[in-house]
Amino acid sequence: MEAMIKTDAYQEGYIISKTKGTKSSFALYQKKDLIRFGASTEWDGWWSVGNPVGILDGQWHHVKGVFDGYEMRLYFDGALIGSNRVSGPMRVLDAPIIIGNSEKHQKPWKGEIDNVRIFNPGRF
Repeated sequence: MEAMIKTDAYQEGYIISKTKGTKSSFALYQKKDLIRFGASTEWDGWWSVGNPVGILDGQWHHVKGVFDGYEMRLYFDGALIGSNRVSGPMRVLDAPIIIGNSEKHQKPWKGEIDNVRIFNPGRF
């Protein structure tokens, strides 16, 4: 998944998410000055990757999270900023994809979101 984002808010807010009740499939979100990408697998729970980036400047930035069942990768403005080995396929939930919030966490994004794209399979 990928999107263009712009914010100057020091926040915990969700850019893209797919959650239902207490369960999560995936999320791309900001936690203070970190951009994070997380996903649940069918076999082994929640995995995430994140790094502090210069997001609080009010400028447009490209963020991308990629999950292939073996590795998850997080990109910021075209640069790989984190990766993590994972185990198993992503959990599939019968839930809508939400842009700008999370049904589970109710933490709305404070900023702008544009050009959201979700691919299956993911594009590196």
